[in-house]
Amino acid sequence: MGTTSPLYQSKGISLLHISIGFLVLILVITGGMYGYTLKVESENESIKAEILTHDTSIMNIKKDPRLQIYDVLSLNESAFADFYKRSQISTFVRHLNSFRDTYKLSIEGFKYQNGQIGTTISAETTADDVQLAYEKVTSFMQTYKNEKTALFALQFIDALSGHDLIEFEASFVLQ
Repeated sequence: MGTTSPLYQSKGISLLHISIGFLVLILVITGGMYGYTLKVESENESIKAEILTHDTSIMNIKKDPRLQIYDVLSLNESAFADFYKRSQISTFVRHLNSFRDTYKLSIEGFKYQNGQIGTTISAETTADDVQLAYEKVTSFMQTYKNEKTALFALQFIDALSGHDLIEFEASFVLQ
């Protein structure tokens, strides 16, 4: 039992070489990963410094009063567009006056407030009319809401009065 065979000795030496080789491989991989980590951290630090420089430049640029005005304008662009749309009163009046030709209706009075328009609309039956007054009004109520060029949404009309002359209050909401 005290003697070792040459086969066992050769296996022990080769296992020792394999173990040492594996240890060297692990040490090389660990060293490579450590070096790569140092490189990545160095690049991250340089990128962080560059970002800080850009942030400082942006803050200095934002101090310019002209850009502050631009920021206010861009933040409120939709509100300004809505104000512009609502301030087109002459366009609204022309559009309402077009009812005279399109629907043979008369517009009397005009009230505009907060995107809503109120007016009195009348239709009259005359000797040379093809349509009666109520037909003009019903034609208007049926077709205006489907017009592609309509600037307003016609609100519900709850009362009509008259015979040969029909008058009613109409309310429109700006679209």
